[in-house]
Amino acid sequence: MKNFAKLIFICLCFCFFVFACDNTGNMLDRADTYHKNGEYDKAESVYQQILKKKPDHPDALKGMGNIRLAQKDYTSAIDYYKKAVEADPRLASKELVSFIAYREPEIRNAVMNAIASLKNSKAKERVAREIISQMKTANQYALPDYLEALKHTGGAVSSFVPDILPLLDHEYDEVRKSALEVLSSANPSKLKELGVIPKIAELVNDPNTDVSETALRTIVTLKSAASEVIPVIIQELAGTNSERKRAARSALSEIGPGNKAAIPGLIGLLVPSNVKEVRIAAMDSLAAMGSDANSAVYALIPLLQDSDNDINLTAAAALNKIGRPSADTIPNFINLLKDGNVNTQLRAIAEISEMGKAAISAIDALSELAETSKNAEVKSEAQKAVEKIIEAQE
Repeated sequence: MKNFAKLIFICLCFCFFVFACDNTGNMLDRADTYHKNGEYDKAESVYQQILKKKPDHPDALKGMGNIRLAQKDYTSAIDYYKKAVEADPRLASKELVSFIAYREPEIRNAVMNAIASLKNSKAKERVAREIISQMKTANQYALPDYLEALKHTGGAVSSFVPDILPLLDHEYDEVRKSALEVLSSANPSKLKELGVIPKIAELVNDPNTDVSETALRTIVTLKSAASEVIPVIIQELAGTNSERKRAARSALSEIGPGNKAAIPGLIGLLVPSNVKEVRIAAMDSLAAMGSDANSAVYALIPLLQDSDNDINLTAAAALNKIGRPSADTIPNFINLLKDGNVNTQLRAIAEISEMGKAAISAIDALSELAETSKNAEVKSEAQKAVEKIIEAQE
């Protein structure tokens, strides 16, 4: 008896579900008919009934978007289409993307914001695909708007790099610039894999200043490709174009944060043979990394004695931001103990003495300095450092 009652209950639930689905289907058909006949108020009433029961019903959301579009309430139409795309990415992406072609700034801003606020990754990819599709028939003046919208799809851009790449050769400056900005949103590994970085580097020499500076900013985002990017920036820093030198300095100062792999290359730029702009930009980049760049402290200390005030002041500022050096740089600090400059020796002694047990390998060099230095302060500080390190071993 219990099983029979259970079966009846299941059947009733199924019938109710079928009826509800069928009823919704009938309501959609009725609303669509009202819409086609221009009876927008009636169509809206039916769509809203559906949305009251199921707020994310994609067909009803798209239907409301169609009504608002017919009524020329474009901002509301965009909002409904966006919700429909979120509910079912296959449904209204074409309608949403079509607003990019509108010339009114408020409409373009509304659709850009709608695309940027999409939370569903599948929705973003579907919209990105639709943007690429509509770009193929857009005129050159509309292309920057489509590219800006594409940038708002975030990580979805990476799937469409081959479609964007040809635009780097476009005759219209604004298109080249916009294409570069889009690529800055792509996965750096994907760009390396497709060999895009050399092409971006070429545009650093673009005759249009906006394009060349955008190319510099773009390659800075490719932190995992620092070894390929830094030489391009150095070339500009050593050049004669003041605008590009300014952009290159800014670019190099930004390449460090979050990218420890760039530290050896940045240290290599500190040598006196490099131009002043290169050395300062490298120090700015190391400073921006903070404590992550502690392995560069040994290379910055000698610069405190540089004859150029800009160099020594920048080095001091960088050292303050970076803080204590890492213990694995002790061999480099031992070399600094042999430096002829007293201030450099004193700074090296101070740093070594703070490394505790790890500084045991520096005792011989410190002891020799304590015995042979002609400077009383160096002799005294070296001896104190030896004692401190020995004490740390106990």
